[in-house]
Order: sequence, then C-alpha cells, then structure tokens
Amino acid sequence: MHYRWTFALVSALAMTALLGVGTPASANHVGTLQNVALTVSDNGLSLAVDHYHGYTFTLGAADSIVYAIQVVTPSTGANIDVYFFTASGLAAYQADPPATVQAVTALEDQQQFGGTFSAASGAITVIIDNVNGTGATPTGAVTVQVGMTRNGGGPPSGDVFTGILAAGIILCVGVIAVIVIVIFLIVWLITRANRPAMPPPMPPYMPPQQPWPPQPPPQQPPQSPPEQWPPQNP
Repeated sequence: MHYRWTFALVSALAMTALLGVGTPASANHVGTLQNVALTVSDNGLSLAVDHYHGYTFTLGAADSIVYAIQVVTPSTGANIDVYFFTASGLAAYQADPPATVQAVTALEDQQQFGGTFSAASGAITVIIDNVNGTGATPTGAVTVQVGMTRNGGGPPSGDVFTGILAAGIILCVGVIAVIVIVIFLIVWLITRANRPAMPPPMPPYMPPQQPWPPQPPPQQPPQSPPEQWPPQNP
C-alpha cells in the first residue's frame, strides 16, 4: 500500500513538471519604450525571449503610420508579434501576464509585417513582441529590422496644442508690453506738465568795453586880416 501511494505521488509530480514545461511562461516580461517624432530606422533591434520594444507616435486625426518590420536572424523558424496600442491598451500589455485584447491592431506569429496603420489617433505605441503567452511562441533571441514613418496632412494634436499655447503666451507678453509703454508715457506727460517753467536763458557774456583813446582838439583854419571896404587908395 505504501508503494502505491509513493508511486502515485511521484507520478503526480512528474505530470506537473511536464505540464509546467509545456506551458509558455508569460510573467516578468520586460521591454523599453521610445518616443518617435517622425521616422524609425533600426536595422538591428535585438530581442531576447520575453522581451519587447515599443515605439510611441503621436498621431493627428489625418495621420497614419507606414511600417515595414521583419525578423533578420534567425532567418527561419522565429516568428514574432506586432501590436498597435493606445495608452490604455499599452498599460494592460505591460502588466503581468501581458494582455493583448485591447490592441487596436494585432499582427501575430509572423516573420514579416508591412502596411499602413490609421485606425486611431493620439498616442499610439507600436510593440515588437518576442514574449511568451501572447501570439507567437518564442524559440530564442531574434534580431529585427524596423522601418516606420508617420505620414499625414498636419502636425500631431500635441504639437497643435503646444503651438496654440506658445502663441497665447506671446500675445499676452505683447499686450503687457504695450500696457507698460502706455503707462510710462502717461506718467512722463503728467510729470512734464507739472514741471516749473525754466528761467529765461542768460545773455551771452560780453567783455567790458575799453575806453576810447584821447582825441586831439579840432584844428582851426588860419584867419587873414579883414579887408577894408571900399578899398582905399594908398
């Protein structure tokens, strides 16, 4: 009887171990995120098992993401997943175990991916996934080539808000500057009006006059003796 219980216990432990080996582990997946303004060109993205990498774009209403992604090494037998998440879907994916049901677009168990994403706007994160428990079952580390570009007719919504905010700040600064200048002019005019009149300017300095040199007395013309009239004979 004792041997039967021992055999049953050993069999149960063996089955548990086998089931544990056969079920992919999905906990403790790790990864990194990076913000992308316009273009991604990465020819050597390395992902170990249970690792992912994400690229976050900010899309306007008319924007889209053109993408071309493929596994470079190993050349065969290594499939990965690509997911497009909004902010809420990304939070669910980053939790353990990862949830992919909130992905806006899910491309799973492939080696090559290509197309255009335009199904949502705002913050969109493109996840390159080599994680157990999602779509594909990892067979080892992979090297991925990633090329993506944001296309569209206008700037992202975040850039629009930033531009409006900057324009508002500049406008407020300009209005304040005009008000300060007007107040300064008013104060200056009032101060100038109340200022006492300036005294008349002093006459230019004149040097003292020099005395005139003494003048000689006027000369009298010589006088002849008076003539007698009528003239007398000698």
